[in-house]
Amino acid sequence: MRKLIILVFILIIIIFLMYFFKIYINYGTPSLPRGIYIMINKTPELNDIAVACIPDEVARYGVNRGYIPKGICRNGSMPVMKKIFGLPGDSFEIKNGVLHKNSKIISNFPIFEFDSRGRALKNFYNNKQILNTNEHWLMSDYADNSWDSRYYGAIKISYLLKPLLILE
Repeated sequence: MRKLIILVFILIIIIFLMYFFKIYINYGTPSLPRGIYIMINKTPELNDIAVACIPDEVARYGVNRGYIPKGICRNGSMPVMKKIFGLPGDSFEIKNGVLHKNSKIISNFPIFEFDSRGRALKNFYNNKQILNTNEHWLMSDYADNSWDSRYYGAIKISYLLKPLLILE
């Protein structure tokens, strides 16, 4: 019984910290290292960690395929957490299965035709996109097979995070 009381007390403390101090614990997404992150308020820059609710059609596809879990976004999906790789004004294009940023090849981010279960991956944009105001290109350099802007294009971010403690 004592262990249960301690566990409940720890849970209450964690919920309090997450709610009032905007602290997030990444324990599930392979797109970032497992750890504790805090919300920050600043102008987005390259390599910042962003959190975003993806568009409805993309979210339904991601949830149905198991790429993202159900969650708190208005479309019923969990927000994605990725690094910012593109800012407003940048252009991204896929040519012959290779990602280009501002007409330069980005070779360390492969474009897969199939997911890890052998299913064809859908591209939600027309292979070329110039980012508008408030749009960002989000990708993971932590996991090669991340489902990110390479497949669903630029999105509007909700807020930024900064790592407090990386557990890996």
